[in-house]
Amino acid sequence: MGKYVLKRCVIAVVTVLVLVTIIFVLVRLLPGDPFTSEKTNEAIKEKMMAYYGLDKPLIEQWFTYIKNLLKGDLGVSLKYPGRTVNSVIAQTFPFSASLGARSLILALVVGLFLGTLAAQHAGMGAGLYLRADSGNRCIHAGFYNRHAAAACVRHQAQVAACGPVDEL
Repeated sequence: MGKYVLKRCVIAVVTVLVLVTIIFVLVRLLPGDPFTSEKTNEAIKEKMMAYYGLDKPLIEQWFTYIKNLLKGDLGVSLKYPGRTVNSVIAQTFPFSASLGARSLILALVVGLFLGTLAAQHAGMGAGLYLRADSGNRCIHAGFYNRHAAAACVRHQAQVAACGPVDEL
């Protein structure tokens, strides 16, 4: 059991590292830079690039980025000068969490209602439609709770393999 958990943890760390690296590279591949505008002259642009470390080689930028991520330091905001990204996230997180919680509650209420309705009308057209449409509903619920989506997919696979629910 310990080997399995260790293996899964290593896979999770490698996956996160690969995703962070892909995002880092994709952002750097975008044309232009954050300081290109008609109002900015070259001297100011060079100072800004040096301040944010964007004048360094890409590999050095990546190592700095990973080191700062491990410390939980997301850097200084480009959009809100003088503020850290962490403070911007801390200020806006309660609104995002509230929206996510409301969406999850709505998805659960609607899903339970439609699931009950589908079970009550299992052999009729409405029940068949609701069972077919439940995959779409699980995908939306999975945006907020991947475990609920996985359970829905497993249940649908069992239903598809075994036949209608009344025969189980």
